[in-house]
Amino acid sequence: MIPADGRIVRSTQLLIDESPLTGESVAVEKKEAVLPEKTILGDRTNMAFKATHVSKGNAYILVGVTGMKTELGKIASLVHSSKQGATPLEKKLQQFSKRLILITLGIVVLIFIIGLNNGEPIIRILQTSIALAVAAIPEGLPIVATMTLAQGMLKMSRYNVIVKKLSAVETLGGTNVICTDKTGTLTQNKMEVVFVETPSGTWKKDIDFTGNKAQFALISKAAILCNTAEIQTSGNETKEIGDSLEIALLKFSNDNGQDIDKTRKEFLKKVEEPFSSETKIMSTLHEQGGKFYLFAKGAPEEILLKCTQVYDDSVLAMDRVKTDHWKATAEKFSASGHRMIAMAYRMTDREPSSLTDDLVFLGLVGMIDPPRPEVVSAINDCKTAGIKVVMITGDHPSTAHFIGTQLGISMPDEVPVIGKDMREFEELTEEEKQQWINTSVFARVNPKHKLDLVKVFQEKGFIVGMTGDGVNDAPAIKKSDIGIAMGLRGTQVAQ
Repeated sequence: MIPADGRIVRSTQLLIDESPLTGESVAVEKKEAVLPEKTILGDRTNMAFKATHVSKGNAYILVGVTGMKTELGKIASLVHSSKQGATPLEKKLQQFSKRLILITLGIVVLIFIIGLNNGEPIIRILQTSIALAVAAIPEGLPIVATMTLAQGMLKMSRYNVIVKKLSAVETLGGTNVICTDKTGTLTQNKMEVVFVETPSGTWKKDIDFTGNKAQFALISKAAILCNTAEIQTSGNETKEIGDSLEIALLKFSNDNGQDIDKTRKEFLKKVEEPFSSETKIMSTLHEQGGKFYLFAKGAPEEILLKCTQVYDDSVLAMDRVKTDHWKATAEKFSASGHRMIAMAYRMTDREPSSLTDDLVFLGLVGMIDPPRPEVVSAINDCKTAGIKVVMITGDHPSTAHFIGTQLGISMPDEVPVIGKDMREFEELTEEEKQQWINTSVFARVNPKHKLDLVKVFQEKGFIVGMTGDGVNDAPAIKKSDIGIAMGLRGTQVAQ
């Protein structure tokens, strides 16, 4: 764990898990670089932040700030400064009490005047007025309200919902806007291989591969061998070690019949060139049966530059047309929110001098953090009930747009609002506030943006629920009319 915020001055294959700050589970590649001063939090690739974790590599970091001045400290300050207003029930009870007092006073004055006109003694008139005022006050109302809310809390507990504040039961019933984080709330917070595109055919989840089986077997082996992650099983417990993308590749191969341990023992690793920000390629060399197998994976555009051949039923020469086709294919899927990795290999009789030359292109692997199965129907239920659902995420706009459209939160032609374009709450114009209210997807946002968005909705009279699971969601959860923290994966701060 990193103990302070600082600038990276030198690094080697550094990957940092920034999920405590951004909510995104995929490790971020870090390197020394000069970036614009107002670069948003999720794009500060030359900085390391307190409470984040090093997934891979090492670095020298020049400490800039500590304690409450760090990004994590700023979140803590936002949580402390966020004050929750009166709940809708409390507001209604206050309004009812004021009206009741005014009506009671009016009746008392009327009785007092009538009594004087009828010549009644002043003391008797005062006694009658006071008795009427006391009788008009509904002493049992708080008790009845508390019992009703407690009954609602009991019913919610049957659906595994723990209510910490009784008034939240009534607030939940009146909610008309739900702001929700994406990763871990709408999605499963784990990367998963959803398709493999090769020159000979396509594989999709739950659909068998349609092309050359030998080619698919090579991709499955490459996913295991050109990989440093591990999945350790002990009894009923499974421990995953390594980058989430590499773990997804191991699960893909295992689900398609490849034995991870057996494959790694059969193909003895000789050399490894780890992924770097310069090459954007990882490659490994293995020996099996007197032959040498070179496997490589990485950014599609970089892998394609190293490929001189392509595997399409048989090994064919790679030309410009094929290269452009696969680049376009990778860009198309990337634009729809998938994380794309290209696979390549080479087999030789002698140990090669280079691990990244004269490769044979195998295909593209597409991964995504899949939505929770129950989310789509839940969002449809919210829409039917007249509740607006707003997705707020620190992920890239293309991914946010794809997930938002897939889940039915936004329309295909709706453009997400990006964090770098969002101003402070105090600086917003009425037009900007209205734009936020009319938008359903917000991308590349930080904890302050989430808090400001909740404020805008509340200012316009909406009852806002905020759903999240991370530290970065805590300020908005506290400020909202009803905060909903995920139970299984939610952090203690959010809860």
